[in-house]
Amino acid sequence: MHRAGAAAGGVFLTILAAASTVASACPYPLGEFAARGDLVVWDWDGKVEDLESAIVEATLVHGQKSFGQVVNAGGRLSLVYDAEVEYLLPDGTGEGETHNILYKEYSNATGWDVPILYLASDDVTEEIPEGRNLQTFATAFGEEVWTVWDASGRIRENGSYILLRGKTPEGFTATRVVSPDWKDAASKQAKIITVGARMYIAFQTNAYSNSTDEYRLVGRAFDGTSLGPLENISGANDGWSDQVVSLATDGSRVFASWVARNTTDFAGSGDWDVKVAVREPDGTWGPEIALTDGEKALSEAPSAEWYLDRVFVAWATDDLRVDGGSDTDIVMQSYTPPAGGGPGVLGSLLRVSTDEFQGTDEAPSLFAWRTAEGGDGNLHIQWSSDSTPNSIPTSGGDSDIYYRTYDGATFSAIQLVSDPLDNWFVEILPGFFTLGDSLYSYFLSNICMPGCGHETDWRQMTKLLARPAHFYDDVEARYAVYSDYPTALATE
Repeated sequence: MHRAGAAAGGVFLTILAAASTVASACPYPLGEFAARGDLVVWDWDGKVEDLESAIVEATLVHGQKSFGQVVNAGGRLSLVYDAEVEYLLPDGTGEGETHNILYKEYSNATGWDVPILYLASDDVTEEIPEGRNLQTFATAFGEEVWTVWDASGRIRENGSYILLRGKTPEGFTATRVVSPDWKDAASKQAKIITVGARMYIAFQTNAYSNSTDEYRLVGRAFDGTSLGPLENISGANDGWSDQVVSLATDGSRVFASWVARNTTDFAGSGDWDVKVAVREPDGTWGPEIALTDGEKALSEAPSAEWYLDRVFVAWATDDLRVDGGSDTDIVMQSYTPPAGGGPGVLGSLLRVSTDEFQGTDEAPSLFAWRTAEGGDGNLHIQWSSDSTPNSIPTSGGDSDIYYRTYDGATFSAIQLVSDPLDNWFVEILPGFFTLGDSLYSYFLSNICMPGCGHETDWRQMTKLLARPAHFYDDVEARYAVYSDYPTALATE
């Protein structure tokens, strides 16, 4: 572990033997994010040449088992994720466990080392919530952060439902129910997105379906105060189960993409289609548009984003036409909504991962870094893969996070985001956030190697992906060590 901090009268750097870095002061400018507070940095080659580009841990406690997000709300970074919490059973015979939604705000003084708050508890300082709370997703709405998640065992005994809660400059709002209150219904996998002066929430539910195995997609608008009426995004009782929605927006319209599973086909990996639909500003949803062509294939984990006047959708598939069906690959396709009375237009199917990726590619994430927002104008793509591409050194034997960009015509070279030497660490579920003039990745890493003594130890990590040139890029920093600090521990 590399620990950098401030000593009385000077700056010091000590080198210790471990796998992480903690920094509480910076000897030279490190950019908007890395220069603030205490940093815990995972760095397996034992060298920290550039803290700004290091992998920074946000969780700092073990036990996280699901997806989390880093959200920038008016320059304030928040981490929202779900994690297991344990408690003593009332009869004293042992421990029970459930899940809460955890919330942290990055501190300029102490980094991510801040008190954890619990969104699913009415009192956010109470660790143990009512019921079980999972599958969180958050959006920034001005200076506010709004989070949706799945819950069960709180407002009714059976089924599951979608809850919503906000963090405003004044504090935490009350928790409200978003999904239909239908006995035994299951509503889950909610997403929330900011659309101009409102937000939009979408999720899958089997309420009103003839079969509990068949889901449809519904949604509703939210202005920070009031929820709009429930809207049907996809059809019901058609033999297809609509699942895992992803949302995008052009600032006024909402674009939903999802996978539809043929509920009558269970052979092999099943029969899945990828679909997209458009919500107009007046609140009406257009027809479902199939991106896949009806050939039987696995399709999962879609990610949608608005870019170059069309919506792009990336997903993982074992489609035989992509790579012979021997593995799963990341593909991407665009859809241009109808305009001027003409029909919508499907773009060609693009392969994101290459022939070097012969393992399991999954969980793509798209982000358009727009020039109007200080970005490079490209579409940025991340995904997870357990492949071992020859051109990219990795430790092998685990899943890593990969990254490339698309400018509307060509793809950039593929880069590795996770550490190349973290053998047996599993990295999954990447996403993006911006801060200042910089673009960052967040992803989940299981740092529990074989023989670690417990089931899992998932941590949320962040890493700088791109930024414009800074004046200090070619500056060489040197460290002065004062006599009141043990020189035996110092390096230069």
